[in-house]
Amino acid sequence: MFGKPGRPREDVFLRRLEIYAAVAPLLEKAGARALTMRQAAAAAHMSIGGIYHYFPSKRDLVLFVLSPDALQRLCNQPQLLAPRERTEPSAHLATFLEGLVRGVPLLRPAVLAAIELGAGPALDFVDATMTVKVHEFVRAVKAVRTGIGDAEAQAIDRAVRHTTLGAMLDRSVTPSELRSELYSIVAMRPPARPRGDERQAAASF
Repeated sequence: MFGKPGRPREDVFLRRLEIYAAVAPLLEKAGARALTMRQAAAAAHMSIGGIYHYFPSKRDLVLFVLSPDALQRLCNQPQLLAPRERTEPSAHLATFLEGLVRGVPLLRPAVLAAIELGAGPALDFVDATMTVKVHEFVRAVKAVRTGIGDAEAQAIDRAVRHTTLGAMLDRSVTPSELRSELYSIVAMRPPARPRGDERQAAASF
């Protein structure tokens, strides 16, 4: 048994996510090949041994959020979304939009790392996951805009995919810009955001 008696069991996924999120800005700036585990440990305020405890290799660290298990957990919000889908479709859609806005800065460093390292399977899984999430998103749009037709729904599907995936590849796109574009696509007014929101990382989308 690990840990001290009486201490709650550590959520290893959340701890790994915290470490990745701390390293992500450095990863995006330096690139996967130039980043060292010593630099990553310093960014996460850990010892080099501590970071290797959670990530056996640099590849495991930089591609962490693109693994099937991580993506599934990051995207899984049934307790938050399911009730609203039935009773508050507009709130449900807004929650979905905000999840996409917060998710892009979290995924972008790993997506760029995957391209740099030639990690094709990771990118394929991201694309498949995005396809599922955007289809769910369009279903949420239809619940709010009940008169929408199939052609317009398909156009929204493509626009959201292109906008979101494009933002993952473009370091210059800010959360505020992405939010405005996504809300414009579905013809909704974005909510006012608190100052400093653009620097806030997300744990779900």
